Amino acid sequence: MAVIVTDENMHLEYLEDSATYLERFKTELELDLMRKALPIARKEIDRHQFTRWITDARAISGMSPETAQWILTEWLPSMQDTTWKYWALVVPEALAGRMQMMQFMQAVSNLGIQIRTFTTMEDAQDWVTDIE
Repeated sequence: MAVIVTDENMHLEYLEDSATYLERFKTELELDLMRKALPIARKEIDRHQFTRWITDARAISGMSPETAQWILTEWLPSMQDTTWKYWALVVPEALAGRMQMMQFMQAVSNLGIQIRTFTTMEDAQDWVTDIE
């Protein structure tokens, strides 16, 4: 495990044993946070060529329309030419957060990335370890 960034809002790490990128958000997905976290993810994908990604979104209860728009129109299209193939999403506990994540699931799926949703980190990690 190699910690990339950890602070009061997020924890990003590279799980070397399964070649997986892990992001854990501890707060709402505000635009400034996403503009910080997601380019780091892109840099790490390019650096390590990993194919697996786990998002722990349990603490997320929603996000602004501006944040969602930036992710969908700017960040996700930039991910088309990466090695990312599998996304394990540990879904938000709040219903509003789950509903918002649905729009990202569809957009990510349209990139050809296989997605599975989970309610525990353990199940998500088991899935990414067993694929490929």
